[in-house]
Amino acid sequence: MSMNGGIDTTKNVYTFPYASEMWELKENVLRQAVRDGRMERMLLKYGSDYVKQGRIWLITDMSMRKMYGPPKKEIKNVNPYKKK
Repeated sequence: MSMNGGIDTTKNVYTFPYASEMWELKENVLRQAVRDGRMERMLLKYGSDYVKQGRIWLITDMSMRKMYGPPKKEIKNVNPYKKK
């Protein structure tokens, strides 16, 4: 099912800051890749591989791996609603 402008939300989807942290990139690298056309040159499609929702950019795990290889570090998912 697609909820975010075409991105399949059943796949791993990250915000740009979260993906930047996992791949150890500077925060502006992904936004710059959108601006300079690098995403399109890597055959990534707006709406299905990455999308902007309001002020938040989202990108799929597969797209990040295609551009930058495997993540440099794994970040534990923290659920703020989970009871301790």
